[in-house]
Amino acid sequence: MNYYFFENCRTTNFYPISVTRPIMDIRIGVDTFLDRFIKLVSPDDKISIIVRKELADLVREKYTGLEVNPQNINEGIWLAGHIFWNEHLLQELNSVSESSWLIKEEVVGYNLSERSGKSWMESGGPVQSDFPGHLNQNKIPGQKASFLWEILERIPETLSEEIGDTKSVSNEKGHLESIHIIGKENIYISDSAIIEPSVTINAEKGPIKIMDNTHIQSLTYLEGPLIIGQGTTVKPHTYISSSVIGPVCKVGGEIAKSIFQGYSNKVHDGHLGNSFLGEWVNLGAGTTNSNLKNNYSEVYINLDRKKVNTGSSFIGSFIGDHVKTGIGTQLNTGSVYGPCSSIVSSGLAPQNVEPFSWIVNGNQTLYQFEKFIDTAKKVMQRRNRKLSRYEISFFKQLILQKKIG
Repeated sequence: MNYYFFENCRTTNFYPISVTRPIMDIRIGVDTFLDRFIKLVSPDDKISIIVRKELADLVREKYTGLEVNPQNINEGIWLAGHIFWNEHLLQELNSVSESSWLIKEEVVGYNLSERSGKSWMESGGPVQSDFPGHLNQNKIPGQKASFLWEILERIPETLSEEIGDTKSVSNEKGHLESIHIIGKENIYISDSAIIEPSVTINAEKGPIKIMDNTHIQSLTYLEGPLIIGQGTTVKPHTYISSSVIGPVCKVGGEIAKSIFQGYSNKVHDGHLGNSFLGEWVNLGAGTTNSNLKNNYSEVYINLDRKKVNTGSSFIGSFIGDHVKTGIGTQLNTGSVYGPCSSIVSSGLAPQNVEPFSWIVNGNQTLYQFEKFIDTAKKVMQRRNRKLSRYEISFFKQLILQKKIG
């Protein structure tokens, strides 16, 4: 089977995380949308990815085994990249060509002939518009995320699905003797994890998975549902609940109902709640965010200069890749920080920050490109990663767009 896994024309709904990656590469739990989908299909199936042109080289570099923005189109199934696809849903897909599937009135998949697929791609494809022709429509009972906060809201269900039958507590390294376990049947701890004494792990409210080569330091309290990603360090006196901490992070303080895409730091004291962080973020000591307004009203946020009602009273911060905050920075409810920005503030930081902004106490200037690249290289070297030429080229185009805009 040929699968065309695409991001649609509404990528700004996932701003600022979607600025530097396609929608399907956004983390939802242990996996991204794309990683989750790859696990569902047969090795004999062919997966092609359709993304914005400016991201194509970055995606090719990361997913070397997949075809990106294919030139040759065949008959196949086209699926939106922001859906929580599962085995049951894939079985629901109609094998009859020239049909479409809807979840809650949104078309999320198509079964297209070679001719229809080619015609759509020639007119710009999914990243430009929905399929222009009329197709037979079929509703399926799936779940989708239209915004980042909907991914956060689904953390309990997502982690229950992902951890599934892997639930077990390893005792090879004496975990049971050194930590306090509550809800053993809902906990999975990798044998390569290091867990220091006086750690409490409570899975009464949801499953917990502590992945390979993690280091959980003393006097930490972990409450499910929760994933601590591979190679992540959790500092002493840390409280984390209902969250997804991606790979190779360093975290501390209080974290609740949040997702770290990976390779980011929140090492020191301070609260982070109902928030989504990209990669290579560093929150300075004492950085803390509000996730509830004083009047308990629903939170509106700005997504790429468009005001959107989240429909929720609990909304924190959405922080793009390579964002840095200074010590004691205070982030207001519903703050959005574009990638490649630096924020230093003695009071509440600005609520909306565009990419490549350098902000000191409300005064905003352009983050100089050469200085940004130099810092990014240093940060990534600390995790044994290198800034690739494709990333440098992408960021150069991003800052040029800001200058022109």
